[in-house]
Amino acid sequence: MTERSSRDTRGIPAERRRVIDAEHRHLRRLLATIDATSDTAAMVPLLRQLQTLLVVHFDQEEWQGGLRIMLAGRAPHLVPVLDELESEHEALLTDVTHLIDQARRSEDPTAVHATFRELRDRLHGHEDRETALIVDAFEQGLKER
Repeated sequence: MTERSSRDTRGIPAERRRVIDAEHRHLRRLLATIDATSDTAAMVPLLRQLQTLLVVHFDQEEWQGGLRIMLAGRAPHLVPVLDELESEHEALLTDVTHLIDQARRSEDPTAVHATFRELRDRLHGHEDRETALIVDAFEQGLKER
């Protein structure tokens, strides 16, 4: 096995996609666990775990060698879509923080679960758009071969 030079990016897209796919699977499992949790006090540590996972996941996506480098090389016309997705990261993290505070203070589990489900749906939509972006970039790369 030969060592790749720091400029050789041929292996990065497939590697990055595998990492992102694994993170998405973990995220979906965690969201399902939170959704099934009826006690708001029990939701708090799970929401903190979600917050940590999202920070790491978003950092990986925004990393220099992450999605941006894949798109720049394969489908530069999709970079504005990536910019939109990345701009959602901060809002999603802020909303998780607010949800943690709501779950800690709330006497109304119905309201906490409603807020959580809204956030969950936004996260699923974000993930779906992200996956579509990756698929589009790979398809673009295949067309050019």
